[in-house]
Amino acid sequence: MQQYDIIVAGAGPGGSTFVRCLADTDLRIALIDKATFPRDKICGDAIPGTAIRVGRRRSRDYWDGLPALNPLRRTRGFSPSGTILDVEYVNDGYTCPRLDFDQYLLEQALTYPRLDTHFGTKLKNLVRENGQNIATLSDGTQLSAPLIIGADGAHSVVAKKLTDTKMDRNHYCAAVRTYYRGLTDIKDDRMMFYFLDGFLPGYFWIFPLKDGLFNVGFGMLSRQVSERKIDLRDSLDRIVAESPQVKSHFAHAEQVGKNEGFGLPLGSRTVPRSGDGFMLVGDAAGLIDPFTGEGIGNAMMSAEMAAAVARECLASGRLDAKSLRAYDKAVTKKMGFDFKMKHLGQRILADRPWLINGLMWLASGNRLAHWALKKVV
Repeated sequence: MQQYDIIVAGAGPGGSTFVRCLADTDLRIALIDKATFPRDKICGDAIPGTAIRVGRRRSRDYWDGLPALNPLRRTRGFSPSGTILDVEYVNDGYTCPRLDFDQYLLEQALTYPRLDTHFGTKLKNLVRENGQNIATLSDGTQLSAPLIIGADGAHSVVAKKLTDTKMDRNHYCAAVRTYYRGLTDIKDDRMMFYFLDGFLPGYFWIFPLKDGLFNVGFGMLSRQVSERKIDLRDSLDRIVAESPQVKSHFAHAEQVGKNEGFGLPLGSRTVPRSGDGFMLVGDAAGLIDPFTGEGIGNAMMSAEMAAAVARECLASGRLDAKSLRAYDKAVTKKMGFDFKMKHLGQRILADRPWLINGLMWLASGNRLAHWALKKVV
């Protein structure tokens, strides 16, 4: 059995950022992931300014080696009635294919000298015995550490083994995305959101990437998908082909790849994010923005907070649930109120197209309402 100070399950933005945040320590860390890298990740490819700032807190030139990062300056939203609302960002926004983004973050983590990687093998089992987390991988390898970080996504094995959290469709979104080339009348510095009659509560998006590529997708609350028996892949195709507000952009477009789905555990409920010898970050901790569906920035911020708590607790030798609860408190202080307000907004707007129409019309002509909306996006 291989002994470590920390096991990190998942090498995506949360896991890789966690490792990078401990670059100045001499801790022995194991980083495991079921995939081999580089690998794609089904996602909207939106990278918020919060994620960029986490990297820059590591070093000012942190992102200089990622040319695929595409800066954005504004969002254009369309209400069900066709009202158009343009919003310029208060904070920086970006897009980047996850194939490139996650690989770049992993490369930053791999500069850590006391890091061992176990890629292409699943976390098969996890038990806690005598103050140690014993992780068994699908290739038979066994790892042991007093602390494990669950950064293994929406279907986290760490969360399943060490908490009793179950999926709640009221706090979970489902989405599909694909890629297109050749869209017309879309500026490359602008995200496009469409709230469409017949496809609420949910929204359709077009996000520009570099080199003429567009991430196109549609998402909706999982409870609605289940109750109404909605086929999201079919809905995406119907919107592209039939929606009067959308179809003109796709008249000469070519789809690249297929419609692929993914799940989003929303931060609209309180779940255990730590306990004896473990912390959960990112999607594993249910930290998806309840209003926008964004998760990368929250994953990286939570990893940064978890690394700070891990540093202190390992130094003191206290990895009990009470000590690690400092992480939950930090997450709640940073994100809790924002999540509550956005969840409230989601519930109020969900099945009320008339309200979406009215608010977007009001924001288009009212400076105060426009300012408030900028704070959300």
